[in-house]
Amino acid sequence: MKRYMAILSLLAVVVLAGCEKAEPVPVKPPEQEKTPEQIVDLIKKDLAPLATVAGGGMLMEKDKQEIIAKLRTHKAAYQAKENGIIALERITSEIEGVIKVVRDAERWRMVLSCLEIYDVLQPGSAKYQRLKNMAELQRRKPRVKLKGFFRDVASNDQLYAFVQITDPVEGKVYQEQMREGEEKYGIRFNRIIGNQQGVEFEYLAIPGDYFQVMKQSR
Repeated sequence: MKRYMAILSLLAVVVLAGCEKAEPVPVKPPEQEKTPEQIVDLIKKDLAPLATVAGGGMLMEKDKQEIIAKLRTHKAAYQAKENGIIALERITSEIEGVIKVVRDAERWRMVLSCLEIYDVLQPGSAKYQRLKNMAELQRRKPRVKLKGFFRDVASNDQLYAFVQITDPVEGKVYQEQMREGEEKYGIRFNRIIGNQQGVEFEYLAIPGDYFQVMKQSR
């Protein structure tokens, strides 16, 4: 009898346990998709150093590389989403605006930096290829300082200019004497300006690219 009662008690416990309601598992609500404006604001925070370039500032190599890395992350996260595509197109447009500013100001080193950032969003685009080629040539354009003139009486009274020519890529500096028509380090001495006030040179890598260098005042 006792054994029978024990079995009944055990069954009752099992039945009661089965009747207890399980605690509901909390369901995490689906994450609300960001609007294009929210995505743009998020990305622009990481593009802050680029914004200073449009105002005349410089973009350091370290900052440029950080922007490129973060922009790649944003592109991977949003390029497959409708709002993300819209946002990335707006960011591309803003970068193009900075490219125009530095191009118009002939800030060729910054042009190349901005184009490198642009390539993250538009890889393989030929839109700015001509500008990139021009910027590369201009980046290599020698820098010239005019130190003065002297007349070589022994050489048919030929007038020479003392010039300092700097290779902006290699960083090498050359002290030279040049006369009209002479070519050195990628530039041609085109003509003397006024009464020995300066010299007009031509950058040979870009035919017709004349630039004037005035004599330094003492």
